[in-house]
Amino acid sequence: MESSTMDRVDGNCESIVESTTGQDVHAAYDGSNVLFRLLRMISWGPGLMNLGYFRFRGPFAFLNLLINLENTQRRLVGKSIELLDVKGAQKILDVACGRGKSSFMMHCLNPEATIVGLDLLQRNIDVARLLFGCSPRLSYENGNAMHLEFESGSFDRVQCLEAAFHFPDRSRFLQEAFRVLKPGGRMVVVDFAWRQPEDRKCLEDPETRLVRDIWQWDDLYDVEEYKREARNAGFKEVETVDWSDRVTAPFQATFESLLAVRKRPWLRRRVLGVNPLLNSLSEDDWKQLEEIAKAHDYVRRRSQYMAFVFTKG
Repeated sequence: MESSTMDRVDGNCESIVESTTGQDVHAAYDGSNVLFRLLRMISWGPGLMNLGYFRFRGPFAFLNLLINLENTQRRLVGKSIELLDVKGAQKILDVACGRGKSSFMMHCLNPEATIVGLDLLQRNIDVARLLFGCSPRLSYENGNAMHLEFESGSFDRVQCLEAAFHFPDRSRFLQEAFRVLKPGGRMVVVDFAWRQPEDRKCLEDPETRLVRDIWQWDDLYDVEEYKREARNAGFKEVETVDWSDRVTAPFQATFESLLAVRKRPWLRRRVLGVNPLLNSLSEDDWKQLEEIAKAHDYVRRRSQYMAFVFTKG
């Protein structure tokens, strides 16, 4: 979800989008959907666009309503960077960096490293350069994850954080990532995956269609398919971590907690008092949000939120 924009892009970037994806990526996260308007109101984004790695979960997930959700998003970036295991003055490619904050965080945590943030949408790159492009060791470039315009063996590390589900050809991306990595290089891909191959059968169900339309994706790999495609690209598997109980499960529970609070008049008054922006949501908006929450739970039960760590030889 790092590969996102609030505006339409122009120039040659539009032709790139049209030729490489069946989804309207620049319409994702743009505020035209009530879910993203809600998320903006409760401090999710706009600097980071991932779901977040939550501190509170299970029966305590409602406590997430009391915190700045961008903190959970920064925590997720930090967890991914830990898996990346950057060493000293290495060169790192942050694929689908969005508005650049994940690359900036990587730069702050590893000041000796050289970081290149790459995103399909030129508008994202423009924003990233404006906000974070002040260091000679941190740069941002417009580019396509499936056609990386870098020489083979250019990077020690590659990260793709919660964005590959947008890619129409993830196998092509894995091949390109393998090519641009140096021997011994490491890649971390954080992405959604079907739990089992049979879970893909829900792809055309109305609930899944709704989620696909909101987040702009065509299909997912299942977990074993992800590993197999990485092996086919030449990678060796180092680690596979299921972060569902820290990401998608508490995200869903927090979403449902907000909807439940809204149905209790005294709690609703308290919440609206703390965050008056929520007053802008109409009754129809809340009904749509209930429908969206049910659809997300339907897909969540059939999918996992995974962190894959691969190495090149």
